[in-house]
Amino acid sequence: MKNITTLIGSLLLFAATLTAQQDRAFTNYMFNQSIINPAFTGSESCVHATLLTRQQWLGFEDFEGNKIHPQNYLMNLETPLFSINSGLGVIVQYDNLPLNQNLNIRLNYAYHKKINDSHALSGGLSFDLSRRTLNFDDFVYFDPGDPLLASSGKQSGSMFDLGLGMQYVFKENLFAGVSIYNVLGAKTEVGSVELNQQMLFNLMAGYEIKLLDRFRNKLDLVTGALYSGTKSSNFIEVHAILKYNDFIYGGLTYKTPNEFGVLAGLKWNNFSVGAAYDLGIKELSNKLSYGSPEVYVSYCFPIKPKVKMKGFYNVRLL
Repeated sequence: MKNITTLIGSLLLFAATLTAQQDRAFTNYMFNQSIINPAFTGSESCVHATLLTRQQWLGFEDFEGNKIHPQNYLMNLETPLFSINSGLGVIVQYDNLPLNQNLNIRLNYAYHKKINDSHALSGGLSFDLSRRTLNFDDFVYFDPGDPLLASSGKQSGSMFDLGLGMQYVFKENLFAGVSIYNVLGAKTEVGSVELNQQMLFNLMAGYEIKLLDRFRNKLDLVTGALYSGTKSSNFIEVHAILKYNDFIYGGLTYKTPNEFGVLAGLKWNNFSVGAAYDLGIKELSNKLSYGSPEVYVSYCFPIKPKVKMKGFYNVRLL
């Protein structure tokens, strides 16, 4: 029974492979918004570097007992460009999946416009270069005449695509954004398999509520939601996080169709570290996996805009 279920899971993973790995939301995405929307790039007054890893569906095995759970690794580096009201960033992501490996390099640019003291708008653009690799020697064939038999060994293909994003911020405690990736719907052939990228649509919003602000004690409730979908799949994620003195936090997440998660972390001297653990309650997850852990570490190097001199006069000499 376990082998049959494993086979079903492998076929589902392979079906996802045929349309290429779509951008997925890490559980800790709310601390790295630019990985799902280029309009957030460079919105902080610091050079922000992040390393993030996720081990999906731990315990997932093939027929021989080898661990084949998906593994995701991401590096994000972004900085504001105060002189032109912009932000620039680069994201490198590597996905090690049961039947293929994906390397994606994304260059993000954002323009930020402060309308007044309460309102701000941003627009973003991303340039994506992807490299997909399939190992045909790992495929299990049930039909000797399967056209996949025409390929062997590891073979790769590359794709270029674009992404767009917008965000709105109100008084720094409410935001809403929208992004579209894979605008060009790029395709490539890897051996005898055609991979194509479906257009991905993201809609996100969040609100921070001050619960306590007395003396040296501050307690905030950070809430948010994300819709992410292509023409073949979609999910909704909601979260609620309690943050104490901008130092330590903990919270809960829920992602459709039935995945719950917990997350926690802390910030100290511009360093941040956090972890999350998701557990699906679907039948497949219960039988073959014992959850999906995720860890990130980041550093924010503060920078300030240069003060522009408006004249050559020194007021102390007038």
